[in-house]
Amino acid sequence: MSDNWRYTISRFEDLESEESFDLVFDSMLPLIAPPYMGLPGLSFATSQTKQKIPLGVQFISRKFREDLLLNVAYDLEKHYPKIKPVLPSF
Repeated sequence: MSDNWRYTISRFEDLESEESFDLVFDSMLPLIAPPYMGLPGLSFATSQTKQKIPLGVQFISRKFREDLLLNVAYDLEKHYPKIKPVLPSF
């Protein structure tokens, strides 16, 4: 996985070269692995950058423990302001 977590992927970057594809794929592994292993997950947006890029956190639980994630989501919603959806611009 890339050491530079602040790296921003540009549109269609994965098509530029084999190295670019590997970088994009590696950056997505934290999102791909839990469902592949059958683990429930919860993504929660906490804020936005000045460029309107959402920032957040992902929680993962043991199998069949979605109830824990729903409790976490309920508590987080009480402490964070509502974030408006970010519409894609192509």
